Amino acid sequence: MDMPRAGPNPFRCSQRSAVLRSLPQRTRSVCAVSTPSMEDLLIRIGLSLNTVMAGVWIFVLGACVGSFLNVVIYRLPAGLALSHPPSRCPACGTELAARDNIPILGWILLRGRCRYCSEPISPRYPLIETIAGLMFLILFLQETSSGAASLPLVRPLPFRISALDAVLRFGRWELVGWFLLHSFYLMLVLALCMTALDGHRPPAVLTKTGVLLVLVTALIWPGLFPVHLVNPLPDPLRSYWGIRWQTDWLPGRPLMFGVGLSGPMDALAGLLSGCVTGWLASGTVGRTHPEGRLLNSVLILAGVFCGWQMTWPLLALFLFVTAGLAACSASLRRTTLPPLVFAITACLLLYWSRLLNGTTLIRYDGWRWTAASAAVDWACTIGILTALSLILMFILPSHYAESADPSATAETHPTPDRLP
Repeated sequence: MDMPRAGPNPFRCSQRSAVLRSLPQRTRSVCAVSTPSMEDLLIRIGLSLNTVMAGVWIFVLGACVGSFLNVVIYRLPAGLALSHPPSRCPACGTELAARDNIPILGWILLRGRCRYCSEPISPRYPLIETIAGLMFLILFLQETSSGAASLPLVRPLPFRISALDAVLRFGRWELVGWFLLHSFYLMLVLALCMTALDGHRPPAVLTKTGVLLVLVTALIWPGLFPVHLVNPLPDPLRSYWGIRWQTDWLPGRPLMFGVGLSGPMDALAGLLSGCVTGWLASGTVGRTHPEGRLLNSVLILAGVFCGWQMTWPLLALFLFVTAGLAACSASLRRTTLPPLVFAITACLLLYWSRLLNGTTLIRYDGWRWTAASAAVDWACTIGILTALSLILMFILPSHYAESADPSATAETHPTPDRLP
């Protein structure tokens, strides 16, 4: 006959407690501590399970965007449409299957070769997808998950909650807006840099798309741009033009929109500053060269996405890089300058609060040259960098020879493009 399973023996439990009490305090504490769970380990390093799960999803999303960037980098310089024809192998002409277009995993499963003709596929494709995924993940952890602690002039969330809770429960939808806006900014810069790395002139349509997106966003959602034309912003610029609406259907607090003057003024000031600094930077390497077009486009995007104050630190770093690479060979400059441009742009965005709060490069009110006002300090900053750029325009362009044929087309690529 089956006997019912006995429950815990109270005598044995009391015996175990008595044994633990008889042990020394140090030994008792070691015996009492159990193996921490995965959630406990995540809490100890400042992460929650929701944050980790969202981070995995964000990385996958970024890898998919990186897969689409491969298409943009491959087809735009050749004047091809982005949606058709479907991805195919240029060696055998076979259309690629959907399973071959899986970001990162597709290349690994194929072992870097075409499934049909065994021609090698460049590892640059999964590399771009990995970089895009990592940029999405780092932005999510640095900006969204931290409650906007990395943004200048923004008061971060005063409580420790996950980004998902901050958005869905407390209505902090600006965290989503900042993440999408800055991710799009970095992906545009990555596409421009990789196009210049191939020896092509960066497509102007990418820069125009970024500028148009910022102008529209700044018009209806100026809160996504924390750095304004001047600080503090005058009251007339803060007001709306009588057109305001709010989203009551979103969870959390209502999200306010409105058509105002502050956003377009910030974007136009950044566009003007980006054009000036881009003209100065591109003149040091040759405005018709792919590297010159790259510097001009990146500075314009930095001005409209991050404000005019971001363009001058970028100009200073770009001048330092171009002067340092002037003595190198043309091939080394072509393969080194675009990755450095992307790395500098990404680092300045990720450490934006330190950049404008005075702990790294520049304060919001300018480099401190004098004891006068911020306007005088900014005038000194702009004047010194402009004079330095004009001097380098007469020295560096002779060192920067044309490193690639700007009229080269996508047929020079040895590997297939891929759609996400």
